[in-house]
Amino acid sequence: MEADGGVEEDNLCTLCPTTDEQRTTVPEPPELEGAPMSNLRCGHQVHTHCLINQLYLVRRNAACAECGANIMRDEAVEFYREMYYNDRDTVRETVANLWANNEEFRNDVKEYKKLSGKLLKIQRVYSRELKVIKNRFKENVLTSVAVINDQKRQAIAELKALESRKLYKRAGSAATRKLVYFRRKWDVTSWGLRGLNDIQGAPKITRGIIYSRWGSSPKYIFRLKL
Repeated sequence: MEADGGVEEDNLCTLCPTTDEQRTTVPEPPELEGAPMSNLRCGHQVHTHCLINQLYLVRRNAACAECGANIMRDEAVEFYREMYYNDRDTVRETVANLWANNEEFRNDVKEYKKLSGKLLKIQRVYSRELKVIKNRFKENVLTSVAVINDQKRQAIAELKALESRKLYKRAGSAATRKLVYFRRKWDVTSWGLRGLNDIQGAPKITRGIIYSRWGSSPKYIFRLKL
């Protein structure tokens, strides 16, 4: 089911890769929630990174997956088509001449053929074994993420229930308002007030007391660094 703007409810667009085979042809996507979007000529909307991938992979044949309209203008398509075929014909002519007249080139091609054939066989084995490891890794990560999210929700609930946190926030807000007052009326900062510590008979301003609202925020307290 699609939401407004052409993006599905799970944040996928119509150009997003949906199979393992498709995902191997493009870079790892960014976080899809809030990812930049681009409007196609046909009016449909897709992720900007998906549009770039599509243009890179399919080039002049890149089209909207929803309506089939070509992403590039006809003039641009024609320009790249001519450039591609001209370059392709030149390369084919060069390769044909080398194959017909240069024995060293032929030997190099035959050696490359053997090496690429060996690579292909090994790549197939590697891809199968890699897929097993990746799937196991994903399963473990998803399980761990679910556990972490449950623990985080519990910790946030406990944090918000702390009476000391409520008192800390109220006291911190009151002290902050007073510091703002000093800056506005007397043009004196908290560092300036500490100068009173050197005056006999003046109140001693405690050092090291810094209040910040983000310091008591669950998002800051329970952030994870992996």
